This record gives sequence, C-alpha cells and structure tokens, in this order.
Amino acid sequence: MASVAKREWTHKGETKTAWVVRYTDQGGKRRMKTFEKKKDADRFRSTVETEIENGTHVADRASKTVKEAAEGYLLDCERRWKVADRMAGGTLHGHISRVNNHIIPNIGHMKIKDVTSDRVQFLIDDLSKHLAKATISNVMVTLIGIIRFSIKRRWITRNVLRDDPVQLPQSNRKRRVAPSKAEISTLLEASSRRLQGGFLASAVNRYAIVRLGVFGGLRLGEMCALRWEDIDIRRGVIHVRHSRSRYDGRKCPKSRAGVRSVPLTYPVYEALCRVARLWRINEFVDKEASDGGRSSKPSALRKRKLDLYEAGKAFSVFGPDSFMDMSGDVLRTARGTPARTNISDEWRRMMEDANLVDGDRVRFTIHSLRHAAASLLIEAGLPAMNLKTVIGHASVTTTYNVYGHLFPEDERTSRAAHGIAAAFGATRALQEGVSR
Repeated sequence: MASVAKREWTHKGETKTAWVVRYTDQGGKRRMKTFEKKKDADRFRSTVETEIENGTHVADRASKTVKEAAEGYLLDCERRWKVADRMAGGTLHGHISRVNNHIIPNIGHMKIKDVTSDRVQFLIDDLSKHLAKATISNVMVTLIGIIRFSIKRRWITRNVLRDDPVQLPQSNRKRRVAPSKAEISTLLEASSRRLQGGFLASAVNRYAIVRLGVFGGLRLGEMCALRWEDIDIRRGVIHVRHSRSRYDGRKCPKSRAGVRSVPLTYPVYEALCRVARLWRINEFVDKEASDGGRSSKPSALRKRKLDLYEAGKAFSVFGPDSFMDMSGDVLRTARGTPARTNISDEWRRMMEDANLVDGDRVRFTIHSLRHAAASLLIEAGLPAMNLKTVIGHASVTTTYNVYGHLFPEDERTSRAAHGIAAAFGATRALQEGVSR
C-alpha cells in the first residue's frame, strides 16, 4: 500500500513543506515521489495503488521518453536488418524517416508511459492536415512498433493503442487502373524508337524492362536482380529467385510466393537477345582494342560498337544457344555494374517520348506494367489461382483484392440461384396440382 506523509524543512531561514508518497512497486522495489500539494499526492497514491494491483505501474525513473524509446527501437531494427531478421533496408529507412520527421518532433519529449490514445489521436488529426493517408498509416505502424518494443524492454506494461484504438483517416484508395492496350502499344513503340538513337545500354535496358513488365509481370526489383542463369531457354521460362533494392542490394524475395517461374514469351526473349548482343559486342570491341587491332579512342570504340550492332539487327542470327555462355546480371549499366532500381528520371523521359504525360505527371508508373500484365492475363481467361502464382502473391485473397474488379462477372452464381428458384416453383406447382 502507498502512504502519504508531510515533510518540512528549512532553507535559508524559510520553512518549506512537501508531501511525499512512498510505496513498493510490483517488483518489490521501494519508491517515492514528492508533490507540492496534498491533493496531488493523494491522487497519485490512489492511481499508483490501482496500477500496482493491476500490474501496470511503471515508475518515472524506470520509464523512457518517446525519443529514447524510438532511438532504441531503431537500433533494434538496424540489428534485425544486419542479421536478416525480417527487416528489409527499405523498411528500416522508412522507420527512421517517420521517427525523425513526425514522431520525435511532436511527442518525443513525452514519457512513453504517459502516451495515451487521446494524445495519439491528436497527433493523427494534426498530421492529417498536410500528409497523405498512407503516410499517416505508416507513422502509426512505426509508433506501434515503438510501443511493442517498449513493452518488451519493460519501459511500459501495456499497449494503449491496442486497448483503446485510435481512428485513422478513412482510406480513399482507388482501384488500380492498368494501362490500356493503346497505351501499352504506344509505350512499346516508344521504347523501340529509343534504340534507334544510338548504341546505349540504358536504351536497351529500358527496352527489356518494358517487355519484362508487360509480358512477364515482374517487379522492377526482380528485373534488376535477374541473372542469365535464371533464363531457361530450353524450357521457355524465367526463374524469379531474387530481388534487388537500393538498400539491400541483391536479396531473396520477402515471401516464398515471390520465388516462381514465369513463361518466357517471344517479346521478352527478343529483348533479352538484344541485351545479350549488346554485351557480346562490348566484349568483342574492347578485346579488339586491347589487342591493338583497332583504335582505343572512345569515339572510335563507340562507332565500332554501333556498326556491329546495326549489322546484327536481324533477330534470326540468334538462337537458343545465344545465352549459353552468358553469366552475371542481365541488366547492367554502361560500366557493367548492376542496373539501379531508382530509374524515375529515365522512366519519365520514356513516358514523355511516348506522349504519356499529363502536365507534370506521368500517366502511370513503372509498377503499372505489372498491372498491365495481370489485366492482359485475366482478359485471356487465366483463373485467379494461376494468376496468383505468376504474379507472385502469397494469397489468392491478395490477388482478388488487387485485381478482382478486372475479372469478368461470373454468371454461375446467378444461374444457380435462378435454377433453385425455378425448381422450387415447379415443385410448388406440382404440389398445388396434386392437392386439387
């Protein structure tokens, strides 16, 4: 039980008074807290007795501020990222950004034990004035992570956001709209025109990326992680085994469903042949120059590569054996390093070439190529279970949530319902006839 006692002392000839609450917490540790007014001490005694009885009390000295708890949480996230414990680099940097930009500036000074649902609701309402709803949801994900981490460290004893949930802004997420067939054709043509402007690795890569997206349904990270060893020409499939991100480099997909095999269609095969030819020519010309057979001036090397590329444009010169001795990353920069996953500037230029921009905005993102692939497969009659496998969703529920509106309306339910009604009506008519 807690007790309240009056304490008096003299300082520089002046008598001072305070009220001290002494108690033993649920861990058996003796504690005390001082108040200027007796009513505050009595209120605290009542509160602390209830908290100790419920096992939820945390002394001020044992608690941390939100800033300290958030910093501890980020250190733990970094540890998990380093040991690959369900923490991707992009997720880690997202937590860091939200902690530094939204959580610490607003509630970092508070004790983590004093954070209430009302205070969090006030934060959400304030952020809603200038942030997107998705950003606010992500801030809540980070804050919930901080609270759970604090419980694990015994800085607090309960999750107030679970016991008293807050109200997030209503999501107005729109259905994913896939590019139309006309827009896809325009983009395919624009990526082909880029090849006519010269022998550039970026142009060939973009040509391949558009086709891997539209006809393969690959994510950009999966395209950039693709290796020649993953291309099975004989079986006509692409084995998707890895992904690449700006923070983690080459890594395994975040779910088992991401590991899959997709059909190697002709447009993708032709694009990969162009990429293979690019690097074969590069290696051949560079070897010529190193052997002293030709000039090593950059302009001369470039012209030689372009001449060879133009001379070998006929796709018929390539067959199934053209990839057999290729190795390493499929998509590479001109320097031979793996292609970057951040190609927003290049994507915008290609969209501008295709006249697929509205003012300052592109009509769709590079990830929309994946939606285009899904819509085309659905239109071709591919069932949802098969689409789930090709796209790499962990659950068919996800497939329906994302692309369900694209599936044609199934008439079987309607036919069954009408059939039951008709059968019931016929039975009833028969019974009425017998009764007469």
